[in-house]
Formats: sequence, C-alpha cells, structure tokens
Amino acid sequence: MPMVEIGVRKKFRGLSTEEKPTTGLDVGDIWVECDTARQYIWDGSKWVELHPVEAASYIIFQEGDYVKAKNGLTGQIEFSGTDAADVIQNAIDALPTGGLIFIRRGTYSLSKGLTINAHGIILRGEGPDITTLDFSQAGSGAMITIGDGVARKDRIEVSFMTLRGRNDAAVPQKAIYVNYAAYLLFYRLVIHYFAGSGMYAIHGTKMAHSTIMDCHFWNNNGAVLIDGTTDNTANKIAFNYFYATGANPNPQLYIKAGSALNRIIGNLFEGGLERIRVEANNNVIMGNSFEYNEGAVDLVISGSGHLVIGNNFTNGVNNTTTNSLFARNIVYSTPKCGTATMPAGATSVTVNHGMPATPTIIVVTPRGNLGSVWVSARDSTSFTINCSSAPTVDTIVDWYAEV
Repeated sequence: MPMVEIGVRKKFRGLSTEEKPTTGLDVGDIWVECDTARQYIWDGSKWVELHPVEAASYIIFQEGDYVKAKNGLTGQIEFSGTDAADVIQNAIDALPTGGLIFIRRGTYSLSKGLTINAHGIILRGEGPDITTLDFSQAGSGAMITIGDGVARKDRIEVSFMTLRGRNDAAVPQKAIYVNYAAYLLFYRLVIHYFAGSGMYAIHGTKMAHSTIMDCHFWNNNGAVLIDGTTDNTANKIAFNYFYATGANPNPQLYIKAGSALNRIIGNLFEGGLERIRVEANNNVIMGNSFEYNEGAVDLVISGSGHLVIGNNFTNGVNNTTTNSLFARNIVYSTPKCGTATMPAGATSVTVNHGMPATPTIIVVTPRGNLGSVWVSARDSTSFTINCSSAPTVDTIVDWYAEV
C-alpha cells in the first residue's frame, strides 16, 4: 500500500476491503479509504474513524476580520488574511493530491474567483445559507473554475453552501465553470444572483459522469448549461429547484447538441419563459414538475432517442425529436390509445386524439365487421377512421397511436 509522510505522521491509502496495518505505527497515523473517503486515525491500539471535520485537510474559519485555514492534521494555522479568496486558494493549492477543505459557518467575502486544478478536492460547508461564499465584490468571469482544459480532473466536490453573485449584468459572472473534469458532485448548494448575457450558474465544458443534486438555483441568468461536446456525457441533474424571474427568456437548463446520455430527473421549475432546452441525443427526462407561467414553454427538445416519462408539463412542449418515447406525462404524452364508435350506417368517424403532434403510427382494431379499415386525414389534432362496409349497429373501434 502506498504511504506518504505528513510531518511526523504517516498517511496510508487503500481500499475499504483491504486490511489496515497494525504494526510499525505511531499514534496519529492516518488511514484513508480511497473508495469511501473515510479516514481513520491510529490511537495506539486501534484505528478510530475520524469525524468529517476532524478528517479535513484544512478547516476554514473566521476570527475577527481575518479568515484562517487550520491544518486538520497538525492543528497549525497555515494561511490567514482578510480576503477569503486568498486563504481558500492557498488551501486548495496546498493539496496537489486532493483533500477536504471544510468551511465553517459564516459569510466569506471573496474579491476574486477560485481555481481547482487537482484531483479529489472537496469544498464543503456546514450547509446552504449557513456557509456562504459571497462573490458580490468580485469581477467578471467564473467564480469557481474546475480544470484547465488540458488534463482531465476527477472526483471534485462543491457542497453544503451558498454561492452568491453580483446580480449585475454589466459584470457577467458564472458560479462554477467546468473545463474538462469528470465524476464531480455539486450537492446541497444555493446558487443565486449570477447575471450577464450568456452566463449560467453552472457551465460544463467537457463535464462527464457528474451529478448536480438537491441544489437551489435562484434568479440567475441561466442555471445549468452543458456544452455540446462528446466529453459532456452521462451527467445526472436531479431533485433541484430552478427559479427565474417571469420574463427571463433564457433556458434554465440547456443541454446542447453533441452531449448525450444525460439524466434530468425529479426537478422543479418555476418562473422564466423557457425551462428545459435539449438539443442532444439519448437523454432521459423523467419526473420533473413545472409551475404554470403564462407564455412559458416547459420543454424544447430536438435530437433523437430520448425517453420522456412521467413529467408534469403545464405550459407546453416544443417537440421536434425522432425515435423518442413520450409516456405517462401530464398534458404531453405519447403513445396513446382509446376507442371510437363507428355509427350504424356510417363509413367514417373522426377521432380527436389529444396528442402533442401528428401521429406517425396509428393502429385501429374494430370489434365488429366493418370490412376493410384504414386511416386518413391525420393531423396534430385528429385523424379519421374509414371502413368499406357500414355497420348495421354502432361498433366500437380500438385505436393506438404514436407520434
């Protein structure tokens, strides 16, 4: 198992399934489970699991006008200053192989953005609206940049805090910009007041296998943008709350063509004129809810191979997809089935199908003898069932249709 020295302590790394060493140890030696992120300390006779705060590589806290970074292993104050951006950045830079930076409760003013360019960095607060990183005095651009666009960075987390922007379109800001990274976690964040043309609270360029979960996006120019490159795949955007002012025309969640295999699950959208725009292929959109907003569109979707199931659409859908399945949605759903009645003596009946677009497949099955049966005059609202032999009594016809 690999071992590195940290001061007088030794730090071991291994998997949770591996046997921890029990000889040649000193009190205070550390064992890190790489697959669970759990950390243990040797107390002289046994391994004792550390509390997440105690296990932090650095603990950020405020003391008077100063922000300080305490080494979680040595207890020493290693960085201190009046600008939280400098202190937090120094802690990040001191962890070239990753580690947990725990930011205690309070509002921290940052004059500039942060850059994470190492694997395994975790920025974790005590909770949204308990720990706040305030970028309202910072300039334009990305406030947290992950990756350099050259070598992929993995296993980075930003969680349990509020990120606050300037709310000034003249100084455009985005909260988090991902530039070639994977296996990221953005969890329990409140992100608000990031404004400016083309700015999104979380902007992923080459972001893959990452999760945005249980976050609250409030009054941003746009909430989440996943660019259209093949490296932007298999992301999960789940159980978030999206709010925009009623007149905001920007998509709150925008997945561009070129990305694929993303999962948009269980989110709630309120306000704004366009909620979700998907131009990529092979995405799952499931269980999302949309509050009514006059003039809004819940989903603008193109591409192909999508699975759109169980959503509560209230404002309309603009669908130009191919080979996609819409099912069990409120307002907008396909496939659909029903019955029509061919009146006695008639040879045609018109069906108002209630589907979101003109069906491409219609199957009809009469429950009596109607001779030959065919469909004509199909459009976005209805189709006509025809028969060659008029029935002598009213006859039910079952139908099934897909867009």
